[in-house]
Amino acid sequence: MQKILSKKMSDFARFDIHVDEVLIGKAPKTLPVTWDNSTFGEPEEMLTGPFLIGLRKATSQLPPLRGPSATVFPNPDPTAMTVLQAPCSNAFIIEVGTNEANAIRGILDAR
Repeated sequence: MQKILSKKMSDFARFDIHVDEVLIGKAPKTLPVTWDNSTFGEPEEMLTGPFLIGLRKATSQLPPLRGPSATVFPNPDPTAMTVLQAPCSNAFIIEVGTNEANAIRGILDAR
């Protein structure tokens, strides 16, 4: 008999980001955030960075859907920032130094 492990649909991660640099806006040196990775599930533990992480206010409008359907739960902590992630898409957590991170930095620098 195979045991099936299930995840509650309302699971989320809460962790602190140690901020080295802010590209837009302002942030303290340590920033508590939440992350609801509803499509893929949260990892058991985060890799050490550095990462380029996009955040949004928990009370702001969600990004558009990237798939035909999605279940979106309210943010568990409306006072914390949350990782930017459109439903049915990857999170905006990108390793620093990658082509993708460098392209994003270039776009933001051009503003």
